Amino acid sequence: MPRKPRKTRTRKLSTIPAALLKYFEGESYNSDDEGACDTFLMELRPAMKEAWDSYRDQVLNNWIKRNPCSRPYAFWKFDAPELRKQIRGSGDVDYEGSCISSDGLPEYFQVEWDKNDPPTFESEAACLQRLDLLTLTERTYLKKHRELMEPEKIEFEEE
Repeated sequence: MPRKPRKTRTRKLSTIPAALLKYFEGESYNSDDEGACDTFLMELRPAMKEAWDSYRDQVLNNWIKRNPCSRPYAFWKFDAPELRKQIRGSGDVDYEGSCISSDGLPEYFQVEWDKNDPPTFESEAACLQRLDLLTLTERTYLKKHRELMEPEKIEFEEE
């Protein structure tokens, strides 16, 4: 007896509100205020974490397609098991008391640094590789783009 054809089910991706997507990707972080960790966002942190948990997979999949071997701000803010390591240079970063930038680097340092020996951090790709968080596609991409493993010097403008 012939079987009735099954309907193909397609899963509709949820639409992420634009402002939330900007926050997740670090685009909305723009503070000219010296106190940079915005009190308003700090109060919303539990709600932002909950929203990130809801949209994480979708945001990460899209992000990794556009920016292989890196992660969006919300990953560094909420999910990173460890932040990028300072591998050389002066300065003393305390991530516990510091805001992080959209690429997982500290925004502020607790101690002055030597201009001739700026703080240098592992690259995003190196950190993600060290933590075994790269996808198979990213590992393949990284083999062709070894420049992504280069350490990153932090250079600040003089005031």
